[in-house]
Amino acid sequence: MVNKSHAECSLSIRSRTSFPEATRTVLKTIGKEEDSLTISRLIQSTRLDRRTVEKVIETILETQKVLTNTKIKMEKVNNMRVLRLEDKSGMLSLPDPIQKFMIRSLYFNTTSREEELLVNLYMRNATSKKNALKLDNVKLVNKLLKQGQILSTTGRKFYLSKEGIIVAKGALDIYPELAQMYKQFVYR
Repeated sequence: MVNKSHAECSLSIRSRTSFPEATRTVLKTIGKEEDSLTISRLIQSTRLDRRTVEKVIETILETQKVLTNTKIKMEKVNNMRVLRLEDKSGMLSLPDPIQKFMIRSLYFNTTSREEELLVNLYMRNATSKKNALKLDNVKLVNKLLKQGQILSTTGRKFYLSKEGIIVAKGALDIYPELAQMYKQFVYR
């Protein structure tokens, strides 16, 4: 029979993580990932207990529902902090499709060539070195390289950076028709 020392036993037991710290860890991990995550992969990445991760996700989703049309306001009154929920005002009080329509019509009437190229790369899954694609438009490609939105391989193939992925997703959110358009577009 092998007797383990107290120090060896305590190493095999996970230390408890506070709920706020677990929430920050989960949000940070989700924010770092380029792709979607499964709960199992999130548990593996955060090294948190499954029940903790599930509670954190459930809490975040419930909070998100409450804060869709409201915001938390905190004020100091007689050295006390007073909290209350207020309805969102302005454009944030409008449904998401109307917000997007207003943003699009006021600020972004048409897509830029840069957005079109980034969406094209995104729709063709050029989000890593192994899926990099050859591109011809040297001037536009160089501009996006300088901006850090695309990266290149040694064989003059290109793929989206994390920032490029974010811009492509945002462009698709504002211009959903780009998803259909990318199939027909050839960059020369």
